[in-house]
Amino acid sequence: MKLCIESNARQCSSFAAEVALKAFEPRWLRFLVAGAVNSVVTYVVYLGLLQFVDYRVAYTLSFVLGILFSYWMNAAFVFRKAVSLRTFLSFPLVYLAQYVLGVLLLSVAVEWLGIAPWLAPLLVLAITVPLTFFLSLTVFGERKA
Repeated sequence: MKLCIESNARQCSSFAAEVALKAFEPRWLRFLVAGAVNSVVTYVVYLGLLQFVDYRVAYTLSFVLGILFSYWMNAAFVFRKAVSLRTFLSFPLVYLAQYVLGVLLLSVAVEWLGIAPWLAPLLVLAITVPLTFFLSLTVFGERKA
């Protein structure tokens, strides 16, 4: 990768393009696709369960099934790793960290910054999704803890 030190605009734009490509590496894109698929599957399961159980039970069951499905998608599709007991037991901690940080950021956004409750979760996602990706990298042994 060439550094953008020279005044040559072509080299500078080449450097910027290389940085942009690194940001959209295939694993990151697979992570986003897996997250979208998981969200749809979890929502469909939730809607199906609503036909038989209370919404709180439906939410809890679909959330747990969503974690299991997400684990499988991340292992098989995103990181292309074999399923193991260590990663299986560690993976829910990623969701716990995402949830705790998300609730804190949501409270700050709504209560302190005055951001509308319907908009605040989108801003929270902009922070928690990259965090979840990097925590997942650690769980699947792609980077050191």
